[in-house]
Amino acid sequence: MRILIIEDDERIAQNVKEYLEASGFVVEVSNDGEDGEFLALEESFDAIVLDINLPFKDGFDIITSLREKDIATPVLMLTAYSDVEFRIKGLNLGADDYLSKPFSMQELVARIHALIRRNSKDMSPTIKIHDLEIDPLAHTVTVKGAPINLPAKEFAILEFLARNRGNVVTRSMLLDHVWGSEFETLSNVVDVYIKNLRTKIDGAGQKNFIQTIRGKGYVIKAPTKT
Repeated sequence: MRILIIEDDERIAQNVKEYLEASGFVVEVSNDGEDGEFLALEESFDAIVLDINLPFKDGFDIITSLREKDIATPVLMLTAYSDVEFRIKGLNLGADDYLSKPFSMQELVARIHALIRRNSKDMSPTIKIHDLEIDPLAHTVTVKGAPINLPAKEFAILEFLARNRGNVVTRSMLLDHVWGSEFETLSNVVDVYIKNLRTKIDGAGQKNFIQTIRGKGYVIKAPTKT
């Protein structure tokens, strides 16, 4: 899952980035409002962590701009203000959640997962598709109740495919949401990871779960009930 942090305090931004990356997220950081807004408008993210007080353009203006342009990415606003009116203003402008500074990193991660679940219509803490179950917070995967050990990138690919189940996910989408800017679009790294992941899932008894759509990408589809 790819997260954008728009925060002008470089120390806070770096600490959040490191913690989120350790939690399995791909993270991009912007330290001013104009650059952050540009990234939010031009690139694809699974959630945005947005400070209110920013140079050049504040968080309220950014959330207003995003919603006016029909950018539905979930936004969690950070605020140093304790006044309820600031929280209400952010929510009324289109923010999905808020967190007051100082905050717990564990709570931040839990709230981000909740926003991503809500946006993908997966209201349960776990993602269940037929015999497959994924727990994003615990970073565990089971097939028919048996645990499957996946490295971080394989887990991230599986989670992204599962949250977009039934829809074709392109290689470029996977590169953006799982690797960020680490690899070139033409890299075959996605195909290698998909092959390894498919071997593990198929070997556990979930046959042909990750399907290749030639020339387009990959899709997860639960078996049709008969």
